[in-house]
Amino acid sequence: MENKKVKVSTKSLRPGMYVSRLDRPWLETPFLFQGFRLKDQKQIVRLQEYCDHVYVDVEADQKLSFHPIARAAGAPGQQRELVPEHRKVYYEDSAPVEKELQLASQLHSRAAELARDIMRELRSGGHLDFSTIQRVITPMVDSVVRNPDAFLWLAELKKKDSYMYHRALNSALMTLVLGRHIGLPKKDLQTLALGSLLYDIGKTKLPEALLNKPGRLTPQEFEVVKKHVGYSIQLLKETPGIEKQVLFMVRTHHERHDGSGYPMGLQGYQIPLFGRIAGLIDCFGAITTDRPYAPAMATSQAIRSIYQWRDIDFQAELVEQFIQALGIYPTGSLVELSTGEVAAVISQNRLRRLRPKVMLILDPEKKPYGHFPILDLIQDTVDKHGRALEILRGLEPGSYGINPEELFL
Repeated sequence: MENKKVKVSTKSLRPGMYVSRLDRPWLETPFLFQGFRLKDQKQIVRLQEYCDHVYVDVEADQKLSFHPIARAAGAPGQQRELVPEHRKVYYEDSAPVEKELQLASQLHSRAAELARDIMRELRSGGHLDFSTIQRVITPMVDSVVRNPDAFLWLAELKKKDSYMYHRALNSALMTLVLGRHIGLPKKDLQTLALGSLLYDIGKTKLPEALLNKPGRLTPQEFEVVKKHVGYSIQLLKETPGIEKQVLFMVRTHHERHDGSGYPMGLQGYQIPLFGRIAGLIDCFGAITTDRPYAPAMATSQAIRSIYQWRDIDFQAELVEQFIQALGIYPTGSLVELSTGEVAAVISQNRLRRLRPKVMLILDPEKKPYGHFPILDLIQDTVDKHGRALEILRGLEPGSYGINPEELFL
């Protein structure tokens, strides 16, 4: 039975109530992830500063303090469901990140090799081998279902590699993470990852000089690049075993919410869900990777940019779910703690995204540790002096000369 949600004035709130929604977008308040139980009057006063009313789940118990399907902000009826309730799957992490990372590292290397071979085969005029593609996709899906943080960490470490096959592999990974977060069944995750791995294969038919041009493309050159969508569809149609849903996804991954995309100028919900997801992930992957005409954007800045483009380029609900899936401090990112120590985020806490698990790299004087202590900020709440331990701020990649790939791989 669906839990009953009641609209309540913030003046009427009491400690112990379970707040499931706010009256405004969650990113515009300090309460970055909704679905929390009010602990004290101080928290209520803080809510009153930002909200006139909230939605209280009157039947929630402790088990409902977290749902993998994050609750988007806004009054009921204003949001459209991304996944129908009867199809949603509620995933739980079944492996710790430390254990999954060992396997994911091997899978990532193997998948990168297979993805590279696929691109080489196509560049030389060959065809796609569906069985080879499945060997890339299936173990990735299984790993992300067990714990998405391991592959996310590896993707962050490998982000500087701008080869097309690494971009394709990371796109498949990010769509899996988002698909898992919104509750897509495993079969749909397979389809989603397959389409993401292949949506840019048509670029193998374009001149490499055009793809690697250091300056911005002329209008004429852009028209040539846009043809890669048709080339991708053609290659996929020639591949036995590719389902129609993948074709729809590939055909629509450059469409945009406001109708400004291509090739058909679709808008809003004319774009299928998988196409909307692929478009968002493709854009995020592009701006966080070094391109011939622009340096990579830091993940934190990319998240802010994507949020600014909600309901323009991308569906607002999908943008909010994507940010929640990654976390405010994404796995693999660098952070500075209140102690002055610098750490890398190694896994998310699905309940409290502001308190992930981190690996310490630099001490308070910014000197490297001889080993890498791990802190779980859910359990490690105070420092050795008894002061509150928390993340002070996110850091740009490479801060203090840190190269995570050299340290961890």
